[in-house]
Amino acid sequence: MAYESITFNGIRKDWLYIERGRSKPPFAARRRNLITVPGYPGGHLQSTEVDPLTISQPVGFRIKDDADALVKQDELAEWLLTDEPVPLEFDDEPGRIYYAVVQNTLEDFEKMSLLRSGTIQFICPDPYAYGQEKAHGLTGQGTVINVAGTAEAKPVFELEVLEPVTFAMISNGDEYNLVGRPASASDQTFVREELVMHDDCTSLAGWITADKVDNGKITGAMKSVNGAFVVDSVGTPVSPAVWQGPSIKRDIGATLENFRMATKVSLNNLVGQTGMIEIYLLDAFGEIVAKIGIEDVWRGLKKVQGKFQMGEIGNREAYYREADYAPAWNNFDGILQIFRDNGKLRPYFALIDNKGKHVWVSSEYSYNDVNNNYHTPITQIQIAFRMWPGTEMSEAEIKDIKFWRYKKEPDKVPYIAQPGDIITFDHTSDSVYLNGQNFMKEHAIGGTFFKLKKGDNTLAMLPDGAFNGSLIYRTRYK
Repeated sequence: MAYESITFNGIRKDWLYIERGRSKPPFAARRRNLITVPGYPGGHLQSTEVDPLTISQPVGFRIKDDADALVKQDELAEWLLTDEPVPLEFDDEPGRIYYAVVQNTLEDFEKMSLLRSGTIQFICPDPYAYGQEKAHGLTGQGTVINVAGTAEAKPVFELEVLEPVTFAMISNGDEYNLVGRPASASDQTFVREELVMHDDCTSLAGWITADKVDNGKITGAMKSVNGAFVVDSVGTPVSPAVWQGPSIKRDIGATLENFRMATKVSLNNLVGQTGMIEIYLLDAFGEIVAKIGIEDVWRGLKKVQGKFQMGEIGNREAYYREADYAPAWNNFDGILQIFRDNGKLRPYFALIDNKGKHVWVSSEYSYNDVNNNYHTPITQIQIAFRMWPGTEMSEAEIKDIKFWRYKKEPDKVPYIAQPGDIITFDHTSDSVYLNGQNFMKEHAIGGTFFKLKKGDNTLAMLPDGAFNGSLIYRTRYK
């Protein structure tokens, strides 16, 4: 017999079923803020605030014995205790999605497992219910979208860039959102970030074995498989034990002072495995100017950290970082970047989610090289995979490498995006992204994160003909 249940954070439990008695108001409570004036009857409605929505759902459990109940208690806590609101769906409310966190304590879960039943208390900071995601294409100056539901919807606009642009704008006729700035007829434009190297990692052509790594030995070899550099072999274990593995390098094809480097990597790690991915930026003499990496260096622990180092050993500045929620970087699949601009160096670590958005980002650290210790121009890149002898190598890939040269021309208007780039106006989170990376620094004063009204909405993109556009939104219900 199939029982009705819940889906929380995309997960269901076949041993949990919902019971009658759900406590949920038909809509979230409204609080009316009134101003009263002595001598005048009644009051003036100043504002209305919508309270969070609270849902109490009785549940039952299918349990084998007391030992199984203890397992279910731990499983319940692991499943339901999240740091942020996540999707919540009830089988008896098909097509409706809430975004909730759970208020129960570990003691509540213990009682539930012992009694084989209990009540899960959900709170939805966003008090609205949502329908399934809807997608529409956008065409130039007049796409009409009809929105159902009982409340305004929050859209996500994605603009694929077809030609260099100095700005991007989306409008509903009354409001607009804008990044960059339009160039007048008399303005001159320029490319602010010039792509000078792109290696898609489909071939090792142009790469040679590196001369050294800064901590360990070069052993084994790499190969290219399905558009990624991977370990072909790590060689025989070295003695005395040091970090070992293959390392290769190549010329960038340019001499870079102010630049951005971006590398897409993945490191899938398990307890008992070790692994490092390292990206070295070298000067014309092969000396290390900066290095960035992601690594699991613990034998009996599944843990990934990022590292950023400048200079050679003996004259080095080092920075190590874990995700704000440390386990988030386990099985890291994301991007590593180094920025250098006018003597400031900054690392960037982020996962890339299934929609291309950068998440679990760390980019707050920067180093101001006032003594010019790490200022020499970059001419080469070196990559390395390494492991500790006697452990199993983590599954590691380097999937894409790019370098851009920064250019500055104060009297000209910069292009903010090039063909193939994706600009995302996310009106659900009041954010703008360029290729998944936060782009709010270009958000124009006056730009508004507007909503889609119930009924017809006429949407336009500018510059005309510069984008292939699409829209995603969820119908919203009070």
